[in-house]
Amino acid sequence: MVPSGLRTCDHDEVTDDALFSAIRALVNQHDPEELLDIAPQDEYDPEVREFTNLVRGREKITSEVVARAWLRYFGASDWPAERREELVEVAIKLEAIRRDLQSHS
Repeated sequence: MVPSGLRTCDHDEVTDDALFSAIRALVNQHDPEELLDIAPQDEYDPEVREFTNLVRGREKITSEVVARAWLRYFGASDWPAERREELVEVAIKLEAIRRDLQSHS
């Protein structure tokens, strides 16, 4: 399901900025690399951009897809293996957004 506030009232479209912001909030909530205590809130923006592209795409978003995208940026990351439940949760939420967007397009 698309998080509330993403759709505009008048034409039921999701703006790129709103989608990006929602995905950033999701990623920052999990703080996969545990950097946000010392890094700026835009620390994960390259990964968020990739996730936004995935959500706008046709490929089903699985935990493997999220892990592959994440490891392109953080090759030595422990997140996919050591915090697998979080990774799965992020993938499920991204896939739900993707499916919802597709059903409204």
